[in-house]
Amino acid sequence: MSDVGRNAPCPCGSGKKYKRCCGAPRATSTATSRVQETHDLDGKLVREVLRYGARRFPDAGRPDDAFEAEMGGDPEDTQILAPWAAYHWRVRGRTLAQRFLEERGKGLTPAELDWLEAQRRSWISIWEVTGVVPGESLALTDLLTGATRSSRASLPSRERSATRRSPWRSRALATR
Repeated sequence: MSDVGRNAPCPCGSGKKYKRCCGAPRATSTATSRVQETHDLDGKLVREVLRYGARRFPDAGRPDDAFEAEMGGDPEDTQILAPWAAYHWRVRGRTLAQRFLEERGKGLTPAELDWLEAQRRSWISIWEVTGVVPGESLALTDLLTGATRSSRASLPSRERSATRRSPWRSRALATR
């Protein structure tokens, strides 16, 4: 359809101009944009907490060594290593995120404070999808503890995933 002019009638037969019909930019769904906003917020905070930790505790060791020792994880898996280091790695008795909040919490937005609090309550595990309501929710089983949960997300059924399941703003989010 690239040979159709923007002001030409739309070839779908609607009678509208192509630019106001099939040629119009597609709006992102509200749900998709909320998921992207949450993902972006998490990524931003993970980067900020890790930069803070590197500057504040240069002698604390390497989070990838601790990740391997505590979680048995491969330090090459940065998709889960970075959030684990930011939210769960303990340096001198407290997590980097706890220390970051203590020192920098007053400069954070309410959404950032809410997200960091949700991460304090979350845990990383291996979750198996045991049921799916398409486009609505997943039934999850924690393969390490046996706990079961429901989460708004969409994955194929019977998929296994290492995720953080975060209770945040009256919903449970599964982030990988």
